[in-house]
Amino acid sequence: MSKPIQPDFYADGKYRIFDNSRSGSSFSNKGCFNITSAHTLGWLKSLEDFKVLSEISVGDMFCGAGIGAVGAKQLGLKVAFAFDNNKHAINTYNANIQNIAALSDAKEIDIEALPYADIITGGFPCQPFSVSGKGLGELDPDKGNLGKIACNIINKKNPKAFLLENVKGLTHKKNMPFFKELIGLLGVDYHVTWEVVDCSEYGVPQKRERVFIVGIRKDLNKSFLFPNKTHLKDKRTILDSIGDIKLKDELGYISNHQKDCGIRNDEAPYVNKVPVGGNWKNLDIDEQKAFMKKGFYSGGGRTGALHKVDPNKPAKTILSSPLGKATAQILHWEGQEPRRYTVRESLRLQTVPDWFSFNDEIPMMKQYERCSGIPTLVSYILLKEIKAIIKRHDKALKEQDDE
Repeated sequence: MSKPIQPDFYADGKYRIFDNSRSGSSFSNKGCFNITSAHTLGWLKSLEDFKVLSEISVGDMFCGAGIGAVGAKQLGLKVAFAFDNNKHAINTYNANIQNIAALSDAKEIDIEALPYADIITGGFPCQPFSVSGKGLGELDPDKGNLGKIACNIINKKNPKAFLLENVKGLTHKKNMPFFKELIGLLGVDYHVTWEVVDCSEYGVPQKRERVFIVGIRKDLNKSFLFPNKTHLKDKRTILDSIGDIKLKDELGYISNHQKDCGIRNDEAPYVNKVPVGGNWKNLDIDEQKAFMKKGFYSGGGRTGALHKVDPNKPAKTILSSPLGKATAQILHWEGQEPRRYTVRESLRLQTVPDWFSFNDEIPMMKQYERCSGIPTLVSYILLKEIKAIIKRHDKALKEQDDE
């Protein structure tokens, strides 16, 4: 029986078919979407060949290293434009996704010069709205207005659909007036749907709550419905995701898995006294005071400091900085010393496939920073629904033209 497969392309300029149902990749001849063998060879030689498989384009705002773009790539969407203001992100995107991303400041970008894209995606910077940030919201002088800039790009380029993502804090009471303003700006020409999603409910092995905003242009006569959650009960775990790479690969056969960022100096005296699944509250009272210092007296139920992850549960949210004291995710496999996730493990927990990698010349902490973003699997699931809406619309138009 033939297997459904997805077009996929690599930075070497060659294009191939990627079969997510198997380990590794499958290959097929140009135009074939079903194969009987996982090893049927045949390269697609150029971008023009790839366009035969993909009629839908995507524009990627604040594209980062391409964590979410991997999902678009697996769907066969071609990138019309991408931009970010971080050179390491751009270099990684161009090496893994498509050599098209530009180093640009969104505040200075020439919107008119951007090419048309059927779908525009973007996770505009979340720091102004994050509970771990300063909480300035739209008043943040550096990044507070980037949500409006994203809306402006969408409204001026007029794609058939858009997908935006940000932290859940954007929908909190404090930021709700700004959030409603964004929805209002987008709602003139689009049917807008939004939802706070725990990505673990779609099969991502981490608890990651984010707000997703999806718009379908009104002339398509369709509103977006979020797909049914597939993992409400049977959550994927840390063990499911990285249990096969427990040992760091010092020889480098697995990219970005040679080392991790280590245990903090203030954690070192106490880390071996905390059980798997535990945290600073498992220490003796005097040690709690010594480790937490003033934080010990601040009250509340905070349990993120000195936290050792339970591998039989989903991870906590993968953050751009893994060394935060209050947001520790310490991995302690039996027979090994406690440590933090490697970059490869962080990518795995973001459902990024192993063919994606960071160049070793990029400083490790910069690699960690770029592991954050829309998990690949969630990007794939949501974009798949958006793509289907556009395809149905385009097919109906073609049938009308043929009559």
